[in-house]
Amino acid sequence: MPLGECVKQDFLIFAESPTIPQPYVVPTITTAVDCCFYLDVLAETVITDAIKNDKTSFIRFYNNTFSGSSMILQKKVNCEWSNVATLNNNTYGTYYAFGWYTNELAEKAMGYQLDWQKVLTGLGEGVYRIQTIDVNVLAGNQNQYSFEYNLREWTADREDTTVKISWNINGFIGHPTNDQKQRHFGTLNWYSEIRLLGNFGRESAETESEYVHYQSGTLGKGKEVWTKNKFFLVFLLELYPVPSYVHRYLLYDLMLGDNIRISDFNQRNPVNNIERYVKVVGGFEPRWNFGVKDASLELKFEQLYQNNIHKRS
Repeated sequence: MPLGECVKQDFLIFAESPTIPQPYVVPTITTAVDCCFYLDVLAETVITDAIKNDKTSFIRFYNNTFSGSSMILQKKVNCEWSNVATLNNNTYGTYYAFGWYTNELAEKAMGYQLDWQKVLTGLGEGVYRIQTIDVNVLAGNQNQYSFEYNLREWTADREDTTVKISWNINGFIGHPTNDQKQRHFGTLNWYSEIRLLGNFGRESAETESEYVHYQSGTLGKGKEVWTKNKFFLVFLLELYPVPSYVHRYLLYDLMLGDNIRISDFNQRNPVNNIERYVKVVGGFEPRWNFGVKDASLELKFEQLYQNNIHKRS
């Protein structure tokens, strides 16, 4: 090498005998027995109320064995999946390019928030899913798929018997396919939403009271004097049977989420709670039956904002 010259070259260093990690994705339908479960999504051709127009968010995290990824919106036509749009801009929602965010685990994120109203007006009703094409420097391209969504124009009858649940995700939360790993969302406040067949309500109230016990004095020995009364509302969320992978999504994302809001659209409910802020109480116990792949679920919630308190002056 001549004096005064240098050579610069970039290297990507891997551990000895590296394993090829898989980004977390929603499990896909693989057999005719499992087919076909679709999540309902509704939208208006002309927006009159934001609550009537659903949105669905997707996010993936990739370590340094992945050099890039792209997203394709697919539509089922004549029982076959067809590519209808490349999701690399905001045409059908909000685009988050590969590497737009890097978390504390040095993983790069890619995401998209589908605005189903834009999909409806641009591509029409139908069954949709998102395909990701992940470029792995060790194993080449890998295809992953989202849930499958049945998009229909909003009507009161189609909205009836459904509930919409939304929440945000921050910080470290569990990994649905690897008990030894976590997902890190930092301060993204990532928005998620799902519409399911079910019922939310059947509200009741639990009360709490505090008293001071007097041993003696002018008020009388042993008298209990009230100092505070409080009540808070309790709600039940009852969901129609769904496959195991939807239960896993609810358990690992919803149950670990922040700012949970639930809206109920059952026309026969005495009270329709819209955007009710709640917190989870109790366990997560789907009603599984032998030989049946779908299970119903009942979850208990309390109101998040508990201001129904009366204190003694």
